Amino acid sequence: MYLIADKNLKITGTLSLDGGCAFFDDLRVVKIADEQGKVWTDTLEISVPYGFMETDMMTEGYHLLKEYENGRWYAFRINEWEDIAVGRTHMKKVSAINLCAWDLNKTVPTKDTLKNASATIAYNYVLQRSGWIADVDSDGDFKTYEIDNNSNAMSWIDTLNKDYEKEMRAYVQIRNGKVFNKVIEIHDELGEKTGRRIEYGRNVVGINRTGSDTEMYTKLYVFGGNLASGESATIANANDGKLFIVDDAANDTWNGGNKYLEGFVKHETILDPQGLKYWGEEQLKFYNHPKYNYTIDVAELNFDADLGDTLQVVDFEMSPILTVISRVVQKEISEADPTKNKIILGEYNTITTVTPDLIGKLQDQINNGQNKDPYRIELSTTNGTSFKNGAGDTTIIARVFKGNRVYNVEPNQLVWEKINADGSHDLNWERANKNVGNVITVAAIELQQKAVFRAKLVLDGYVYISADFFKREIDSVIMRVDAIADNNCVVIPIITDTHYATDSVNDNNIKARSMSHFTNAVELTHQINTDALVHLGDLVDGHSTKAIVTSNVKAAVSELSKSATPYFIANGNHDNNSWGDESRYENDGTQTITPTEMHDLISKKSESFGYVTNKSDKSSYGYYDIKDKKTRMFILNSFDVPFILVGGKVKYPIINKGGFQQAQITWFANALKNTPNDYKVIIMVHQSLQGIFNTSAVIQPNGDIIKAIVLAYKNGTNVNMTSNIVDYKASISVNFSGKRDVCAIFNGHYHQDYTSVAMTVPCVSIIDSLARAEGVVLDRTVNTRLEDGFDVMILNSKTRTINLVRFGAGIDRQIKY
Repeated sequence: MYLIADKNLKITGTLSLDGGCAFFDDLRVVKIADEQGKVWTDTLEISVPYGFMETDMMTEGYHLLKEYENGRWYAFRINEWEDIAVGRTHMKKVSAINLCAWDLNKTVPTKDTLKNASATIAYNYVLQRSGWIADVDSDGDFKTYEIDNNSNAMSWIDTLNKDYEKEMRAYVQIRNGKVFNKVIEIHDELGEKTGRRIEYGRNVVGINRTGSDTEMYTKLYVFGGNLASGESATIANANDGKLFIVDDAANDTWNGGNKYLEGFVKHETILDPQGLKYWGEEQLKFYNHPKYNYTIDVAELNFDADLGDTLQVVDFEMSPILTVISRVVQKEISEADPTKNKIILGEYNTITTVTPDLIGKLQDQINNGQNKDPYRIELSTTNGTSFKNGAGDTTIIARVFKGNRVYNVEPNQLVWEKINADGSHDLNWERANKNVGNVITVAAIELQQKAVFRAKLVLDGYVYISADFFKREIDSVIMRVDAIADNNCVVIPIITDTHYATDSVNDNNIKARSMSHFTNAVELTHQINTDALVHLGDLVDGHSTKAIVTSNVKAAVSELSKSATPYFIANGNHDNNSWGDESRYENDGTQTITPTEMHDLISKKSESFGYVTNKSDKSSYGYYDIKDKKTRMFILNSFDVPFILVGGKVKYPIINKGGFQQAQITWFANALKNTPNDYKVIIMVHQSLQGIFNTSAVIQPNGDIIKAIVLAYKNGTNVNMTSNIVDYKASISVNFSGKRDVCAIFNGHYHQDYTSVAMTVPCVSIIDSLARAEGVVLDRTVNTRLEDGFDVMILNSKTRTINLVRFGAGIDRQIKY
């Protein structure tokens, strides 16, 4: 589907394959590089039939809006059209370019001098009269520019992309039927290093190869920045007096051993000879072989590749076999005809800017041989790679190679994983096989269902995270936890309100980042001794279709299942997609995840850890005993509402209606009554019990009954209450004897840090993990530690103290109970 916007960027129509004005032969071509290096282009062609109101809008100055990856909307300004005939059908074919390119080509920056400008300053200066804003992920070196009136803003953006070594995407944001914001994301590198491998000549059909050796060199003269003398720095002092480096093997292979193919490279900032030589050697790796582009039909791939993604291409048609690291430099996308969907993989040179303070580090890398040979793991078995239930015990052996040499690892450097058929991790199996080394035996009894076994190499101590800013924050949390916790403390990372989304109308380009926030919490369970991992709800944003939100929930649970300790999830008001059902569809329940379905998604897997749930209710609540520390942790469902249709509409969409029903009330009272006398209790819930934090419009029938039960248990008194609320009728009569410890009640929902002792039990609200400017902590800048936020709870029963050690945005807190 495409949206049509007028000259004022107000949405005026729709093109759809499901009715109304259809479209044909649409093709978007977006590119971040070609044979000459970095370049950004983004164009669209599309045809529509005559006879529709929308056809008249397909003219110069109008726009087509299309939602692509992670919910970003891209705007294309129509700049050309022509009449064509397809058989007997009269069609209009239009050509459009990304609105950013159109605007920037029509904007001339104000003349000025930018001295020692960061990337953020330079980009936003060039864009200041264009209507676009730059979202720059990192600044890099400082540069000086003389901005003249001879070049338009697009030309300057191309210059800045090359100088600062950046890549970009340009999209718009929509609100109330109109484009309200235009954003250019500026990244050091788009895409991800996927680790995926494509074998040309073997495992992929629908692939074409083109090649060129015009930019092939086997001998490079290497020059650096200008010295005080005015001459360029050279590698001579680090290279036996020679100004050049050569690759004899490449020259023999690709040039027949003939005269070296000579060229030169220059880096404007490196002055140190050894650092310059290291950089030159990296450039030679790029230039020492012919360049090949691989055009691949997306339908032939078993995975989705995004623009900028890095893949390994092994070309078995070359002699010798050529292995290169390629990136997706171009995508061709069609909704009407998916057979046109293609990606182009290519090599192009990305110069790594090395500042003087990194030269010493580069020297160490050279001396130690780091970053030259990749690590890889090869798995072999004693009984083949396929074995069936009931028979076929096998031993799996992991061999680690660095380059072509066997690399000996310590037992704790190999992490074994067992992934079930539903994508979740078998945590019990993984804990049992922790630090066992490179050989494991898988018994037939362990194969009750299809599973994947794999080994992960951990060299820097981090099991899952890769971002340096998160690694530094992990280290900070470890240090603070170690200073507080002893072996008798209960330690639980508590994360909440991640609002993960892959398809949402509300800033899902930010919300998709929450997947890495799940990973941060999981990583901590591998770095410190924890007793559990808890998510307080709103795993997902829940503003889409039932199928997509269910997929998002499964992905979130799968990531949390990597935890080294039992994990538990509370039900949030966004998790069942009632918001999406109510606001985007008909609120008829067809797009709402039912309570039983939600239980199976977020609670059922935790039962394998000894999580006690109400088997007769299945409404996502339960308790878990940390037996060695005599602690019972309750996970309550504050959105336990009747699933009732009235007039074909859901009567209680949980996006704004919560509460507790009779089954949960009775179960909770009985579970407390059966709690051992010497146990302490902690309670986890998404929304605080009604009246504690008066900041939410969400109603909560029978929240007062839950509060009364908690206080009666704490004080050793009785509860006799009845509720006559329509659809929530409930009653409870329970006697408790002897005072007990209820240490705290933790909640999310409000996206802010609060504490209260209004009910004589500490009530603690925890900030959202979602990266955005909201709440008491406004600076949630992405690609910094501040984009995430959650707590590690440390409960010390001897001092009757709860410490909350903060990961990311916010501060540490301490509470007495």
